[in-house]
Amino acid sequence: MESSIPGLIGAAIGLAIGLVDYRVVSGVMRATREKRRAAQEYVRLGDKEFELMLKLIFLITVVGFPIAGYFFGRTLGG
Repeated sequence: MESSIPGLIGAAIGLAIGLVDYRVVSGVMRATREKRRAAQEYVRLGDKEFELMLKLIFLITVVGFPIAGYFFGRTLGG
């Protein structure tokens, strides 16, 4: 499989979007968790499970978005 310039640009844009998406989603998740803890509501995930969930989201966004961006850029760029 050849790498193409439009594909690499798409992958770079996908990586940037993935990092921004991860920061937003993880921030919302952390804020919601702290809000529930402060209100003494039931928190479904323990600390280890919560960190594992954040790592999974990181993996999906930082690996998945550049892959999708590469193929999208390659398709548009020719």
